[in-house]
Amino acid sequence: MALHRYISFIIISFVALSSLNAQEVSDNQPDTPSVINNDTIIDDTKLSGNILVADSVQQDTHSPKKAGTYSALLPGLGQGYNKRYWKIPIIWTGFAATGYLIYSNAVPMQKAYHAYIWIDQGSEGVPPNDYATQYPSLTKLESLYNQYRHNVELFGLISAAWYVLNIIDAIVDAHLMDFDISDDLSLNISPEITPITLSGNPQNCYPGITMHIHF
Repeated sequence: MALHRYISFIIISFVALSSLNAQEVSDNQPDTPSVINNDTIIDDTKLSGNILVADSVQQDTHSPKKAGTYSALLPGLGQGYNKRYWKIPIIWTGFAATGYLIYSNAVPMQKAYHAYIWIDQGSEGVPPNDYATQYPSLTKLESLYNQYRHNVELFGLISAAWYVLNIIDAIVDAHLMDFDISDDLSLNISPEITPITLSGNPQNCYPGITMHIHF
């Protein structure tokens, strides 16, 4: 008996909550606007000809394609289009850092290369740089050259990945700016009594819960 009373109490509570929710929704529904004249604004709805057109439909949505194109032409420009101005210094700092690392490895790579050529050709004339005298071994110069070239290629790939990430970030930001987070997104839970039938004849009922998602 205690179990039946508990189940009955739960069902009655859900029914009461559901009825209150339905009453609140009906009270909050706005009155149907009446048609007056063309191009008249009624409850944030604009009349165009004989058709009601919502302002949100008339306005252009934020274009992810434009944001991506702008960032591809000039990194950070798409972020400016999305009004994410604080991201622009971060993007350019990343390019400045990778550019500096590429340059700081490209210079000694060239020095090792020219020193290697000078020693391999007989060390005639004035040494091209200090590497020619500091590392007179061809093996050592070749090792240095390969090491610096590897670093240049690595930071070059990082810079290219940063460029692609800048484009993806602009596109994703543009998509999220039009993401619907309005009050129309809701979840309603209500009780339900489902009958059990055998051979078309009702035999018994059992309580349940119904969930309705509105979006």
